[in-house]
Amino acid sequence: MLFEGQTIKVDAQDGGIAELRFERCNEAVNKLDALTFGELRRAIDAIKATPAIKGILITSAKDNFIVGADIFEFTRLFTQPEPDIAAFVAANSEIITALGDLPVPTVAAINGLALGGGLEVALAADYRVLSNNAKIGFPEITLGLFPGYGGTVRCRAWPVWRQAPNGLFRARSKALTRLFSQAPLMPLLGRISCALPLSPFWRRRSRANPIGKPSAPA
Repeated sequence: MLFEGQTIKVDAQDGGIAELRFERCNEAVNKLDALTFGELRRAIDAIKATPAIKGILITSAKDNFIVGADIFEFTRLFTQPEPDIAAFVAANSEIITALGDLPVPTVAAINGLALGGGLEVALAADYRVLSNNAKIGFPEITLGLFPGYGGTVRCRAWPVWRQAPNGLFRARSKALTRLFSQAPLMPLLGRISCALPLSPFWRRRSRANPIGKPSAPA
């Protein structure tokens, strides 16, 4: 175990691959809050300090990837002066950027929901793989909030998708819609690298009891 926190774990796998796994203890979903961002920064530091790592697989041990930010933290944050809010967003954005700047290839394996900041984490990876139950998007725009951690820039290089009014992404063509309904293993243009069926891989990431139970390496 290269790093173990309350929300994130980093395991060394075979072949120099490390699994950075979002696995929030005692809760059914992963979310991005101050605790998660702090642990993500420490996990990145642990990876950078391990020269033997040749690649990173970013996964979730829950039924969903990351459902987004903790809106209850926003309630407190929005009472702060504007410079404090800007500093908060900038600090978290630097952590997401540090994930994208890792000197080894990174792959985000997206299952279930990857919304808001959760999608921004996936966009920071070099490649993305989706299960056929994945749903991705920035639904916060319906509340007048814009993605603050680089998502507005990174998703512009995503030519095969358009954003629907509810903030979720839809394929620009019927062919791509069929592709994701059938989810064969094949490459796609844009920021989605490939789609996979809901196979035993994804089920290993989501255990029967997802709350508070650490998952074993795949």
